[in-house]
Amino acid sequence: MKISTENLNKIMAVCTKKEIDLIIHIGQYQDNQGVIKGLYYKNILEAINICKSTFYHLLRSLEEKEIIKINYFGDYAYWEVEILNNVFSTQDDYKKGYLKLNYEILHMEEFIAMTKSEKIIVLNLLKINDFRKHVVKLTAKRLMEWTGKSLRSVHKFMDTLRIAFKITKKDNLYTIDCLCGFDTRSISETNILYHHLINYRLHKNKCQSDRRSISDAVTVFKQYKVHYADTVIGLVDRVITAFGEIVPKYLNKITAAQV
Repeated sequence: MKISTENLNKIMAVCTKKEIDLIIHIGQYQDNQGVIKGLYYKNILEAINICKSTFYHLLRSLEEKEIIKINYFGDYAYWEVEILNNVFSTQDDYKKGYLKLNYEILHMEEFIAMTKSEKIIVLNLLKINDFRKHVVKLTAKRLMEWTGKSLRSVHKFMDTLRIAFKITKKDNLYTIDCLCGFDTRSISETNILYHHLINYRLHKNKCQSDRRSISDAVTVFKQYKVHYADTVIGLVDRVITAFGEIVPKYLNKITAAQV
């Protein structure tokens, strides 16, 4: 659930505000190879407040900008994409720099409603934030450089950001409190991925399982550190084929034998 610094800089430079929303939303479901499986368009329409035709347009636009690659031969009715140059499988990959997508603000309605310039400020704040410090100090000039907008516009943007951040202003210097607005979501990155993949296969196979069974299945995958989406899907499908639902004990048995 990360975007490489290289990709983030490109996204801020060339993407529209809704393209930013889409890549952040789908990015939370990627495995460590940048592969995202089981995207159901109706869920995305609701999550980032777009219509069906806009969803298709955004996907193809992100592909044209070489940010994602679409697998047109994937599972019918579900989209599969790959975030390009976004592999995190070795320590060297992490050393290149990245932004975690599990910050609460990135998934808030207030963020989705922001202008592109306001989103760029938020993303840059998250990118440069040093959690050893309590505040980030930014000049209006730097904010103008980030957004390419006027001083008047920058002041307006920062007024909007007060809905999520504690911000004080003196002359043209802004002080942003890092203890407010930089929270991560209570559910972990791996939990989000595993829940997504399990629910995708249940939905695909028109099956249901109770929350406890799904939660226990997530625990199994975390225990054995299953990193690839295809592996998770294959194991879940084996359980569904055998029992018509998620049976954690059986999942644990076959996962232990495979991993």
